[in-house]
Amino acid sequence: MDDQVVRVRAGLRRAFTALRAQGYTAEANFGDCPTCAVAALAERGLDTASSDSRYVFYTAAGHAQLAREGSVSLHWGGDAVVITGELIAAGLNIDWGGTTLDLIMVKGIIEGGHHVAT
Repeated sequence: MDDQVVRVRAGLRRAFTALRAQGYTAEANFGDCPTCAVAALAERGLDTASSDSRYVFYTAAGHAQLAREGSVSLHWGGDAVVITGELIAAGLNIDWGGTTLDLIMVKGIIEGGHHVAT
């Protein structure tokens, strides 16, 4: 397995652990597709349509992309500043378009201690 993939996975684990400690549902390799994952969250009692819901996940397709490319798209709800802050604190390079409709892209690791959105 590529070193970058290993490092991104470790960063995601750290970020997801920190987000769980703040009340987020954070899941890796969760559901076959976003619709399936949202349905699974609903089964757990989480209303993803609510502005109060706090979650972050990537799907099985994202898991495959992570293994291939060292990058992954995160579906999320809650406070993007909190989520992106934890991702960056975990050493991950992210790109986010700035709206609730935009996925958060994890694009590898931060090189040289600087976050660079690409």
